[in-house]
Amino acid sequence: MGDSQGSRDYLRYLSLGVEIAGTLILPIGIGFWIDSFWDTSPWFLLGGAIIGVLLFFGLLLRLSRSQSKP
Repeated sequence: MGDSQGSRDYLRYLSLGVEIAGTLILPIGIGFWIDSFWDTSPWFLLGGAIIGVLLFFGLLLRLSRSQSKP
């Protein structure tokens, strides 16, 4: 019985890690790709980093709200 609970916790934390990585890596990667395509370095990379950080803080806010519910 404890093993199934451990598996659910593992999957929950794994999905959380993927969400965190995605909110940071995807916008930065897209900004880097646009900069290399249009030769506008570092503007889109910086924009992607700012968007990634904002998404990350939104994710943290959502997580804190879901943890504070009884």
